[in-house]
Amino acid sequence: MNNIKLSHIQRSVNMGRAKDQAIIPITTTTFRHADVFQFPFLKLPAELRNQIYGLCLVSKDTMEVFQNPNSVYSVRTGQLRTNGGIAIQFKRCGQHKTYHVNTKKDYGIGPLNEMVLQILQLNHQIYNEALPVLYNQPLKFQCTETLSMFLSRGPSTMPQMLRNVQVSASYITTSPKHKSQDDIDFVFDQLSLAVNIEVFSISRLYFNHSEGSSLELVKIFAEAAQKWIKMIKGRQFGETNWKKVFILGGSLDFYPMWHAVFTSAMEKHLLVRGLSAT
Repeated sequence: MNNIKLSHIQRSVNMGRAKDQAIIPITTTTFRHADVFQFPFLKLPAELRNQIYGLCLVSKDTMEVFQNPNSVYSVRTGQLRTNGGIAIQFKRCGQHKTYHVNTKKDYGIGPLNEMVLQILQLNHQIYNEALPVLYNQPLKFQCTETLSMFLSRGPSTMPQMLRNVQVSASYITTSPKHKSQDDIDFVFDQLSLAVNIEVFSISRLYFNHSEGSSLELVKIFAEAAQKWIKMIKGRQFGETNWKKVFILGGSLDFYPMWHAVFTSAMEKHLLVRGLSAT
């Protein structure tokens, strides 16, 4: 009986050795052989690759970003829209859906166009090269909360890619029922990392008059914007005058709050904080 067991064990050991010997070790030659089959697109000059990214990812139509409960999506490209209403980070994964404005065929929020998704999923190098091209173009956000959600769910490198950020409406209140102040604080914290930003605009600015005058509530906005303004003033390239970077439209408040009035209130607050007007 013992002899049978020993024979069985010996046979198992011999089979294991045979399998080990059958494994072909990976050598430098193997890697060199694999290099021959490099994706042809990556053999193109970087400048030409960027031009191709631009043709595929950039459109004359502004990318507009909206929000649903717990999710954000884009009307034009749609790669920010998430399945099941659960927001996920912008990573190369198959859960994203892409859309593109087209009058020929409608898919609810725009015709389905998988080009953006396909390009970003090819490999890590193409993803890292193409993503800045996608987000260097103007981005229009429904409100400050949408921008806050967009920045919180994006990669840590997202702010550096932004050049033109447009917000349709921003509502300022200190009411605990709303998180507008938290959103504004977070947005400016993130935008202070956007060293390449050329334009930051808000089309409409709303204030809650029950909490005080509009000029008093401007201080809340100015307090949040300090860090971003310091970045603009201190950066080594690009416009260093925040008033030329920040653009404010009219206000749909009880009375129009024009840009000059807002800017004057901002300047007074910044001077108190030791920041010059320009």
